[in-house]
Amino acid sequence: MIIGAVLLFGVISAFMLNYSLFPVVKNPALSIVVDYPGTDAETVENTITIPLENQVSTIGGISEIRSTSEKGKSLIRLDFENDTNIDVKTLEIKERIETIINTFPKEVRKPRVLNFDPNEMPIAVISLNATDSRSLGELRAFADSIVKKDIEGINGVSKVTVSGGKIKEILISFDIRKLNSYNIRLADINEAIYFNNRTSTIASVEEKGGLYQVRLKGKFSKLDDLVDLPISSPDIGKSITLGNVANIQNSYRDEDSTYRVNGNQNIGIYVYKKYDANILSISSEIKKQSLI
Repeated sequence: MIIGAVLLFGVISAFMLNYSLFPVVKNPALSIVVDYPGTDAETVENTITIPLENQVSTIGGISEIRSTSEKGKSLIRLDFENDTNIDVKTLEIKERIETIINTFPKEVRKPRVLNFDPNEMPIAVISLNATDSRSLGELRAFADSIVKKDIEGINGVSKVTVSGGKIKEILISFDIRKLNSYNIRLADINEAIYFNNRTSTIASVEEKGGLYQVRLKGKFSKLDDLVDLPISSPDIGKSITLGNVANIQNSYRDEDSTYRVNGNQNIGIYVYKKYDANILSISSEIKKQSLI
């Protein structure tokens, strides 16, 4: 654990991050949940989340606003000061929503204002925001590969989820006619990728105007490893490379969620505990790993 803590501290320092940890909330809290079926995270954020945040942000007694926009859903969390009458605030929020709901597309479901159930809430939310020299995409990769895995190893943690930012992936574009000329199937390519790097497989395939676009999940050490990857072609009796039949490039997956703190885009890391785990013990371990 000491080695892990030192390593994590070094990586965080290298990224020059600003970060904070929001502990389990004891103050009154409400959530606004809005379903918008069939839409991506960016549309949800711009059409639902931001307008609602602006509408309720001037309500008295709010100490913090956090939101997550994901495919088909907006979730806004409002934390209030300790002496707030939550019933009064619930009515006030509903009134504010009514003044804006007619501006939403007709496909948007009626917003719901809910009390938080502490048993279903994360015990902590780590909010990361990078300096100008680091993009949200780089920060998301750091959160997924380093921070998330380190926290998952803490005794008593049941799960860790990450929200916000873009997820890096590899995009491979094939000309269908070229594949057919070599009698190569996508299954042959997937097999070659898997046997050369067991952490990588094809995540999705789309056909667009005579092109196959393949999105790859997992990691190759560098893009050239894929370009030079040998693919067996039964018709010519020898191997050709993936670069001979495809265009390979780094890309980013469409955002499946966004995370905002008081209107600013961040990376949110949600920490959940096991039923019988000690909150203070988990929080202490997170602190030891130099996250706060």
